[in-house]
Amino acid sequence: YRKVGKAIGRIVKYCYYIDITILYETMADNHEFSTVIIDEYCKTFNFKGLNLLSAYEMYVSTFKLNGEPHNIYYFLQHFSKQYFLDNQNVEGKPGKTEDRCGTLSYSMLMLNTDLHNPNLPQHMTCEPFVTNNLKTKYFDNFPLDYMRNIYKSIATNPLMVAKGRIGDYVKSEEIYMVIDDKSKYTGGEECEE
Repeated sequence: YRKVGKAIGRIVKYCYYIDITILYETMADNHEFSTVIIDEYCKTFNFKGLNLLSAYEMYVSTFKLNGEPHNIYYFLQHFSKQYFLDNQNVEGKPGKTEDRCGTLSYSMLMLNTDLHNPNLPQHMTCEPFVTNNLKTKYFDNFPLDYMRNIYKSIATNPLMVAKGRIGDYVKSEEIYMVIDDKSKYTGGEECEE
């Protein structure tokens, strides 16, 4: 079944005619077979040298993260593992551990939801986002500018997720241009509230 799982993982990535909802529900089962599929799916990405935000957006642009928090966490766990493997020997990357990547990925997801949900009366500002992340054990001595830039980027450009694949697939040149643009931020300006 491992060979079949590997093949399915690659087919899922490159076949645009798979219903994105079925894809997500199938891969979120967290059984041994679905784990092989999602691992192979993650291996089809090359995150080496990308900042975490750009890699994360590339990953979530291919399916829609929704549903139960444990399913979302499962997908982010696999992303974090692959990002860490691709960048563990890259100097200056925030992915020092899989857990660090996963924690920041989940934080980015929550920030995107908070900032771009029109039903919320108030939205998180930059400094609370930075402060909340720095309170976790994974981010001592973490560059404040990196967190601030993540906030600014997500506030300016919501993370793009797939809306569906059949005739509506978001994976296009547009998303890669946005990702390329996001990968260029390196400044260290203060948060603008």
